[in-house]
Amino acid sequence: RLAYATDASGTRTIHVYDLSTGTDTAVTAAAAGDQTVPRMDSTLFGWSDARAATAPIDSLSDWNVYGATYSAVTTETAIVTATGSQILGDVNGGLFAWNDHRDGNWDIALRGMTGTELFTARNTAAQIGPTIHAGLVIWADNRLGTFDLYASSFARPPATVGSVMINEFLADPRPEERRVGKEFRSRWSPVH
Repeated sequence: RLAYATDASGTRTIHVYDLSTGTDTAVTAAAAGDQTVPRMDSTLFGWSDARAATAPIDSLSDWNVYGATYSAVTTETAIVTATGSQILGDVNGGLFAWNDHRDGNWDIALRGMTGTELFTARNTAAQIGPTIHAGLVIWADNRLGTFDLYASSFARPPATVGSVMINEFLADPRPEERRVGKEFRSRWSPVH
């Protein structure tokens, strides 16, 4: 699947295109405000949404973060709708990471489709550009006067029924391939 933003209707809206079926679906039938920065992982996707914003629309116009799963593309879930802007940075492993401006400066926050928000960085300086990989969130942080990279580890949310996907299966090798030693290494080649 591919999540993208289009302004074909005059308002930027998020669509999901299914590459296997050729189906293009508008996530919100009639968006009340611009939607932008779609981010996706293997099971869900999210975007920043300006339905609560007032003109003029800019990065501080009360953007919020919404998400949906590929199994229910048009069923939106409000991830965060706090006063002040929240701009989605990344989606990975069932978690959303965003820049949060509710305190008057950019902080970094995380949350799954359900649950409580977790702030990994809350500081009077700007923290921007969060990205997630495995149990780590990384961002650029200006607390020392220059933007440096910071990281924080966190516990992944527990897997739920249907959330585990096998993407690779390695068969049990032949007994002679299990041997570790000079004899086996000398016989092994990329052709096998």
